[in-house]
Amino acid sequence: MKSLGLSKQIIILSTVPALVVGLILSVYYTYDEITHLSRMQKIYGELITRQVQSVSRYSLSHNDIDNLKSVLNTITEDDEVSYIKIININNNEIFSTEAEHTEDQTPSFIHSLLQNNQQLNLTSPIYQDYTFPDGRPYREIVANLEIQLNSNTAVAEKIRQIIKGASITIGILIALSLLILKFSQNIIAPIKSLTNSVRKISSGDLDSPLNLTSAGELGILESCINHMRNELKESRADLEVQINEYTNELQETLEELEIRNAELDITRSKAIYANNAKSEFLANMSHEIRTPLSGIIGFTELLQGTRLSNQQNDYLDTIHKSSRHLLEIINDVLDLSKIESGKTEITTSEFNLVDIIEDIINLVSTSALDKNVELLYRIEKDVPIIIHSDPFRIHQIVTNLLGNAIKFTEQGYVYLQITLGEVHNAEQSIKFTVSDTGIGMSPNDKKKLFKAFTQADTSITRRFGGTGLGLVISRKLTLLMNGEIGFDSTEGEGSTFWFSVPVIPVPVEINTSEISNKNIAFISNNYIAKQTYKTLIDSWQCQVSEYSFDDLKDLDNIEQNNDIVILFLSRKDIINVTTPEMINNIEFSKPSLLVASTRSHTELRNLQQHIFDGAVFTSEKVDTIKKKLISMVNKQSKHHIPEQLDSVAPSELNWSNIKI
Repeated sequence: MKSLGLSKQIIILSTVPALVVGLILSVYYTYDEITHLSRMQKIYGELITRQVQSVSRYSLSHNDIDNLKSVLNTITEDDEVSYIKIININNNEIFSTEAEHTEDQTPSFIHSLLQNNQQLNLTSPIYQDYTFPDGRPYREIVANLEIQLNSNTAVAEKIRQIIKGASITIGILIALSLLILKFSQNIIAPIKSLTNSVRKISSGDLDSPLNLTSAGELGILESCINHMRNELKESRADLEVQINEYTNELQETLEELEIRNAELDITRSKAIYANNAKSEFLANMSHEIRTPLSGIIGFTELLQGTRLSNQQNDYLDTIHKSSRHLLEIINDVLDLSKIESGKTEITTSEFNLVDIIEDIINLVSTSALDKNVELLYRIEKDVPIIIHSDPFRIHQIVTNLLGNAIKFTEQGYVYLQITLGEVHNAEQSIKFTVSDTGIGMSPNDKKKLFKAFTQADTSITRRFGGTGLGLVISRKLTLLMNGEIGFDSTEGEGSTFWFSVPVIPVPVEINTSEISNKNIAFISNNYIAKQTYKTLIDSWQCQVSEYSFDDLKDLDNIEQNNDIVILFLSRKDIINVTTPEMINNIEFSKPSLLVASTRSHTELRNLQQHIFDGAVFTSEKVDTIKKKLISMVNKQSKHHIPEQLDSVAPSELNWSNIKI
């Protein structure tokens, strides 16, 4: 119903009830007439039966069969009677007469439906009255009467009644439909007029008023539509006035913008020229300043090798540190000016990732250990070692991130983790993540990062130094290498900076060594160190077991299950006053290696003493550590004198250099 128009809905809602009522009345009237005709036919049959019964009784009692035949033949001439039979009590037919009727050769569908009960069979006994000798009357059945009535006439009458009822129904329906159409037009015409008016208004024709011809709700609706049309007409007139005013203002504004654009083009050209001049000036000045500054640093280092007083050495150290710091600033400014001027190029080549990382760790480890900050790195097992990329730019970015992490970390650790990154466009990437336990950043400080000459807090420059260019350069270099860079930081808890760059892995063969399949015990209280060296030892195809310092009480069990023992001392362990006592009580029977977080040979020598077969710095190269382990395994540990960095007698061991 919802999909039909209003006029069709009105016609349907009006016609359907009328049709239903007409059908009900017609069916009722027709059914009543048909029932009446059937009842009258039965009454007629009973009447004939009584008449034939009376005549038959008289004729049979007087044996007047001819008279009976004459009467019955007369009765069968009636179109309603099909045949009459008289049968004696022995079921022998006494007399039979049958009428000759012509059947309808082309009966209609309705006629065929009503023919189902066309024949009406009536049976009745024929009695003969007698009197007993005592004078009492009695009745005896002498024959049976069978009469069959033909209902053709009744059926024809029923059909006429049905046609009559259907005609009346159709006539009523037609009359009601005409009446409904007439009244619906009176209702629909105003609605169509309203629809046309609304359509004209929606198309923008506001000059054609709506004639108010209806009453009631439709009249109110027509009045409202006229009012709406007038309001829209006034609004459009006001809008046209405003548009004209705004157009004039916009024209004036465009003229001003053209003038401003011309001025901005001139200013932009000047700014580009000034920026190029600035970049060229910075590049030239950086080169000009670096030349004498390199001479200052070189001669300062030469002067440090001469015999000077303590005060002169202090002055010379200050000059050297200041010169190095100034050189770093100049290098950052030069790199930034090159990047902004578009002169920085990314050059890829094949290189060993481990060599790059080891060079960086060796470069920044001194500044970390000077602050008693633990510096560790870990390369996951599935990361390709030989890759195609720009080694110089990776070196520069990782150095910047590690340098920043060390700078802003007072205690704790700085941890470099290298993992496989996501695959983009069928290219493999490597992700470098630098985590620290430094000062962290607040949400407001995070917004200031990656901006030139800007640090998260203005007090940072006074406290830690720096220009704020390191992260800017790292970000721009990462983008130049089609990589990504980001960070996460919590104030007071530390920061995590990461970047990933696409690389092309170079397949390499994994070679076995003399320590392959060896069981190595790694002893440390530092969780990160355990994870770092576990990955490293796994890459040597060795089995590693992790222990803490408390497990040294059962050293025999450790050595029984392992072939090599590696003990790791962090900066926290080294400056701990209980470390000398713990080391002096150790006596290894298996090859042993000390890994210590220090850059001092004297400090490493004092830690090693005659206890360990070998000792290395945490910043030592992986190949050096591996070769040292192979050398220790190949030697006879029982008869071998432990390797010493310098030959020192046990009585000369000095623990005073260990920082507490």
